[in-house]
Amino acid sequence: MCEIDAAVSELANSPLEGWSARELRAARDRLYTLEHDCDMLANQRQAFLNERPPMDNLHLDGKEFDEYLYHSQDFTYPVLSAITAHVERIQRVRGRICKHLATE
Repeated sequence: MCEIDAAVSELANSPLEGWSARELRAARDRLYTLEHDCDMLANQRQAFLNERPPMDNLHLDGKEFDEYLYHSQDFTYPVLSAITAHVERIQRVRGRICKHLATE
């Protein structure tokens, strides 16, 4: 995730004025690849969560383990929430790049 974040931050913080259409397309394509990488991470995480052994023997006030653990947070699955936030940022940056491409 750190590598994805660094790559997105570099593109997000770059002034796009003066970039050629070729450079903009390459950046857009890189963001599509990063989004795919996030999707793969999310799939792996979801598979891990689904394959975990049940924790029925814990007494958690009738709540599932993750719900009990993160009840004071806005999320139940922090890794999936982080991946989703990265995907949303990738899509925003890609939208900015696509707007510049449309004016080329």
